[in-house]
Amino acid sequence: MATANNKTTTRKTTTKAEDVEVLDADNTPEKPTIVDGIYTEEATLTNGVSLKIEVIVDKDQLPASMSSLMFEGNLEGMILAQVTPLTRKLLDLTGATRKDLHEVIAPVVQRGTELAGE
Repeated sequence: MATANNKTTTRKTTTKAEDVEVLDADNTPEKPTIVDGIYTEEATLTNGVSLKIEVIVDKDQLPASMSSLMFEGNLEGMILAQVTPLTRKLLDLTGATRKDLHEVIAPVVQRGTELAGE
């Protein structure tokens, strides 16, 4: 028992380490999949954050703004239009940059598009 600033604190210890199961995510990587026109692949951003990137590979499910983005030649807009709204939000929350769009997200979009075309 210790006292600090007239407050009494008690230190407690536990010995239930055997109840905790530790899983190593690096040993069980998920394979990229296409389900219902959505290609999903695990990727790591340049800041070290890993997340699942979901790409819309069914052209009929793409946002209506995709054609105008293509007409304008807005490459970054086209990349973002091809990922799902959930992925766009996660990219914002995890601090993705333009560098991530070009070096990480664009290759995932390309792989998804190629796999869907086969």
